[in-house]
Amino acid sequence: MSVDQQGPAVVARFVEKKAINYPVLLAQAKTADDFGGIYGIPVAFLVNKAGNVVKKYNGYVEHHVLEKDIRSLLN
Repeated sequence: MSVDQQGPAVVARFVEKKAINYPVLLAQAKTADDFGGIYGIPVAFLVNKAGNVVKKYNGYVEHHVLEKDIRSLLN
């Protein structure tokens, strides 16, 4: 989710420039609150198959950490 206030065109350019290959959604302040508050950027959420947030990562997350956590949900 992007909380960028400059609009979707800015976010789309960033996604293209960084070759992001996953969905990026635009969020409003209420959305950030609904996810338990976002107090820094970046923040990532791990969501299970049922659509529940099971983990919140504040700041940059190493890929090996994400992979381990995702694999634990798949087992």
